[in-house]
Amino acid sequence: MSGDVEAFARLLQQSFTRQDGSHLIQLDQWMATSTNVYTDVLSLVSHLSATNPRLSGIKTSLPYIVVERLQQYVNSCANGSQMTANLLTQTVCKNALNFALKKNNKTWVDIIVDVFHLQSLSREDLLAIVRQLLFEKRFFDASLIVVKFELRDHFDVTELLVPLLFQDKLTVVDDYIRGHEKTHGFEFLKFLDKCIVDRSIGDTIGQQIPNARRDKMDPKMLTKLVARLLKQHRIDESACPNIVSQRNGKQLKYLLYKRFIEGGFSDGSWREIIINTVADNKELHEELIYQVVSYGDYNDAFKWAQHFDIPVDRRPHCIMNMTESAAPVPTDSWDGWGDEDLTDNYHSLKLSLLDSVVWVNNDLKFGSFIKHITEGYQMIGIDGEWPPSLGSNAQKLSILQIASCDSCHIIDILNLNQSKMGTLFTEQILNSKSILKLGFGIHNDLSLIKESFNMSANFRPQNVLDLSKFMEYILSEFTDLIADTVIAEARRKDLKGLSKTVFILLGKALNKSEQFSDWNRRPLREDQVKYAALDAFCLVEVFNKLKQLFEEKGYNFEEFVHNFIAGKLHKTNKQIKDKVNEGQPEITYPPINVKNFRCVCDTMLQGLGRYLRICGADVEILESTDNHDIRRA
Repeated sequence: MSGDVEAFARLLQQSFTRQDGSHLIQLDQWMATSTNVYTDVLSLVSHLSATNPRLSGIKTSLPYIVVERLQQYVNSCANGSQMTANLLTQTVCKNALNFALKKNNKTWVDIIVDVFHLQSLSREDLLAIVRQLLFEKRFFDASLIVVKFELRDHFDVTELLVPLLFQDKLTVVDDYIRGHEKTHGFEFLKFLDKCIVDRSIGDTIGQQIPNARRDKMDPKMLTKLVARLLKQHRIDESACPNIVSQRNGKQLKYLLYKRFIEGGFSDGSWREIIINTVADNKELHEELIYQVVSYGDYNDAFKWAQHFDIPVDRRPHCIMNMTESAAPVPTDSWDGWGDEDLTDNYHSLKLSLLDSVVWVNNDLKFGSFIKHITEGYQMIGIDGEWPPSLGSNAQKLSILQIASCDSCHIIDILNLNQSKMGTLFTEQILNSKSILKLGFGIHNDLSLIKESFNMSANFRPQNVLDLSKFMEYILSEFTDLIADTVIAEARRKDLKGLSKTVFILLGKALNKSEQFSDWNRRPLREDQVKYAALDAFCLVEVFNKLKQLFEEKGYNFEEFVHNFIAGKLHKTNKQIKDKVNEGQPEITYPPINVKNFRCVCDTMLQGLGRYLRICGADVEILESTDNHDIRRA
């Protein structure tokens, strides 16, 4: 029937180009006359693949439409199940799989597996096919089968995952690991961690892989990849002790600079983050001591030496003879190192810690908190805190602060039923249209709330005001509201974010020295509680101050807030841009055929380059190691 298939393929292509649906009618009629519709459709799509005009994307191509139509046709037949049982032999199934693999695309594999019921192939047959593909070094094709049919346990990470890495198939690597983070993901990172120490391990494998990108084993690129995989797939860091140790060493230098040059830590947060960073790494313990000495703080260096029990003969000479006059600090208490009181220099919390700041750590208190907010307030400030994530760990909320005009509730997320709490909090507060939610960069907080509570469904926050964008808009549009000298002073102090906003509106900046605290410790230190409560409460103060300033100028603040949240005020920025561009000539280019479009994309635009190639453009994609000063004829 090969001649008939070729003739019908030409006819089908002609009707397909008309886009009037006639090709579907012809296809149904043709399949109704076929003695083995599966075999004939396979022959048809094989012939069409080389010649069909594709409008855009795989799923709108004629071959794909034919396979989809086959599934619909079989399902519409009264004897469809019997037809499938009789016609889908092992040979037909294997031929269908081979066709899908030649397409070198996951979308094709998915539909062929479904339509041709390839789940009927035995595990032995599938493994034989995969091993043949590995022998032919077709790693991408092999991975499609392994992932689709859950055959991972039959292959070592060096057989598939490592070759995929060398061939820059990182999307496939993610698919391979997803759902198997504790097994294949963990083993993969263990292997990469060894390659950091001994690059020859990876180079030996790379020599056997076609089109291998050897730069993928560059220590810097490998470290970045491992960091991404750890964070994205939440793989245990114990899989890669060498990479973690290197990362922590770099973090230690950054933290020391921030502590001694920028003064960016309180004593409490400094102690917590250093202990978390150096952990049980004795080399980092000694590195810490020597680095602290280099910054001239001998007392601090001595205390750390005592804390980590570093032998006297391994300490810097300048602290070898120091005595217990600087008493060692117990591991469960830090009272020996008091924080400096900087209350007068920064904006302070106006709420009483005893009467107005409530710690919510059980279901009863949480229920009372929900009732307190929903029945008494129309505006709240929302902020969250989480342990510092300088490395690979994904951010996850530890506490959530909800402030009103006269109180602040601190929700202990770690010790509550997160699913139950998340549902109640979302339905009663976040999704409420009657309660205005204030935040600074609040969409990041909302994302963390959604992830921490695992709230994939029914998470639709309403009436949310991002004070970061709100303040930016006000400063650009209402130049008479804030004195230029105040803004200039904030700029001189190099203030950023919420601290800058608080300084401009309330007169003093925020003390951010607790920002890097260990927010997972329980109980929190008093300074941590003050910091957390103030971060949420100052949002309410800022909002109220803006309201006061607007009303003093005779502006309708409530209407302005409503229009901003609704997105009605963003046109002003566009109008400003239009006014700036008014009178300038419009630059236009004549349209050209995509086949005549030629361009060069560097390594940062590889994705764009691939899409342009799919459209038919002539694209040169440069690797990071290529010469960027190229000329093309």
